[in-house]
Amino acid sequence: MLDIKYLRQNIDLVTAKMRERGQEVNLERFVALDAGGGTSSRRIEGIRSERNTVSKQVGEKKKKQGRRHGAHRPHGEVSNRIKELDEALKQVDEELQSI
Repeated sequence: MLDIKYLRQNIDLVTAKMRERGQEVNLERFVALDAGGGTSSRRIEGIRSERNTVSKQVGEKKKKQGRRHGAHRPHGEVSNRIKELDEALKQVDEELQSI
């Protein structure tokens, strides 16, 4: 089994070596999933950053006003979106590993 990092860096070499061994391998799905996975990771990090900003704002409002005044709602929505994206990223990682 090849390391994913090695495969990413040497996709053409791996394809050529497999062909030399008489095994035809199509790594297009791997390349597509791998490219999308990086994008998903960046999106998750961006949303986590947004969640942290909202949490900080909620804390500041709570200190000033003693109540939240509904500021917690966006935080919950962001947390739910992060969970969804984490699950999708996990599924992509599993499929990459299987390839």
